[in-house]
Amino acid sequence: MAPFPGFGDATFDYLDDLADHNDRDWFNAHKDRYEACWLQPAIAFVDALAPQVARLDPPGQAEAKVNGSIWRIQRDTRFSADKTPYKTHLAFLFWTGAARKAGSAYYVGLEADRSLRVGGGRWMFDKPELQAWRDAVASPEGERLGHLVGALEAGGWTVGGEQLARPPKPFPVDHPRADLLRRKGFHVVLPLSLGADLGSPAVVDHVVRAFQSASPVLAWMDAALGR
Repeated sequence: MAPFPGFGDATFDYLDDLADHNDRDWFNAHKDRYEACWLQPAIAFVDALAPQVARLDPPGQAEAKVNGSIWRIQRDTRFSADKTPYKTHLAFLFWTGAARKAGSAYYVGLEADRSLRVGGGRWMFDKPELQAWRDAVASPEGERLGHLVGALEAGGWTVGGEQLARPPKPFPVDHPRADLLRRKGFHVVLPLSLGADLGSPAVVDHVVRAFQSASPVLAWMDAALGR
């Protein structure tokens, strides 16, 4: 695999055209562009990030393939009113647990308009994880998480994750970490405005620096969930 050169115009042109012709006939007729403009840049990006992500704390695991670190281009339309079959963006996942869907993860999303977002966390807790999360947030160690999240927010990160209207019982409404207790999943997201760097290898360094900022929160989460 050649060194990753950045995301070039061909990738964004393909995403724009796919948005205009989001159907299977067009996609199948332009499989060569999917391979050259979507898949190969995605693989090269993961290959470039993999050794640096592995050095994070917690370390991220990478697989440079679709349904590994590369989210597939096909949309799951089973429960959606939008039946267009293909995603018009690129998305990447680097997981910290033993399996792709266990523990926390680092995330990268690249849109056709050249906007790039990085993130990290756990998009939805299962039932045992949710109880472990709440217990840890309510414990004295939860104060440290509050400080870590506050520092990220001061640096432009936003907190996401499905949430309840109020903290669950037995936690009071005025709990100092009520917002964190309300979460049914928890992640942090940062938009990156990279300009020309998006089309150069420097995009990898920008992403890694963002991951380094988020890594203490992911490490806290993994400890809380027993990962």
